[in-house]
Order: sequence, then C-alpha cells, then structure tokens
Amino acid sequence: MQKVLWFISGLLLGLTALSMTKASVPSRGQITDDTVLYQNLSELNVRKQVKIDFDSDIHRLSQLEPRYQETLPSLKSIRRFKQPMEKNKKTRD
Repeated sequence: MQKVLWFISGLLLGLTALSMTKASVPSRGQITDDTVLYQNLSELNVRKQVKIDFDSDIHRLSQLEPRYQETLPSLKSIRRFKQPMEKNKKTRD
C-alpha cells in the first residue's frame, strides 16, 4: 500500500512539473509579447543627442559638493560618549 501511495504521489508530481514547464515555453512559431523584444535587434538605431563629456559633469558636481557638507556635532562634548571614546582611544594607542 505504501509503494502505491509513493507511486501515485510521484506520478502526480511529475505530471504537475511537466504541465508547468510546457505551459511556460511557447510552441515553435508562436509569437508572444516578449518574442518581439529578442528579434531583429540590429534594426534598433538611435541617434546621439549630445556628445558625452564626463569631465564637465565631474567638474560641475565638484563645484556643487561644498554646498552639501554637514557640520555634525562633536561627540567629545557629550558626557555619556566621553568615557567610551577615551577608553577606545587608550586601547588604540
């Protein structure tokens, strides 16, 4: 009885797996929505809009960078952090 149950379970599992794999793969010659994406990729021609120049972008971003510098509070002045920081400093030295 146990062997029959295992056989039927395996058969059902196999049929389920087979139906799932056959359902996810379109039959030969059938065009689906995503099939068009992978056909004739050589036909895609895109005109250049602007000459790419990374140096000017880096220079512009370097000019903007100081505006966003934060002045964070010093942890030395906060009493509850002072002792652990001193302990850490002693172990490094």
